[in-house]
Amino acid sequence: MLEYALSQAGDNRKELEYVIKYYEGDSLKREAARFLIRNMVYHFGYEKRERVSDITTLSSDYLIRNIELAFQAWPKPWNKSVSFENFCRYILPYRGLYEQPSLCWIVCILITRTMRP
Repeated sequence: MLEYALSQAGDNRKELEYVIKYYEGDSLKREAARFLIRNMVYHFGYEKRERVSDITTLSSDYLIRNIELAFQAWPKPWNKSVSFENFCRYILPYRGLYEQPSLCWIVCILITRTMRP
């Protein structure tokens, strides 16, 4: 599935391969990156009313920032019992359905949860 996803990336393939290489020394983050990339072929957004596939447009910088923020959120007290599989499904994703990809939701969760007594 990873190779299929990379084959669908077109000119963006190098960006995605960079993300995987970036995490060579961290097997858990590398597997998280592979999970995101494998599933990117099923997600898209819209630019100027045209459907745009995530696999062809999302940058390595964006994905790395998303992975880093997700891993910061995972060990928080409210996520203690979340398995890696559920982390990948529910904390790691950079978008829900068709909204624009955004790091805002995870940053907001980190800030809000940190401020609560």
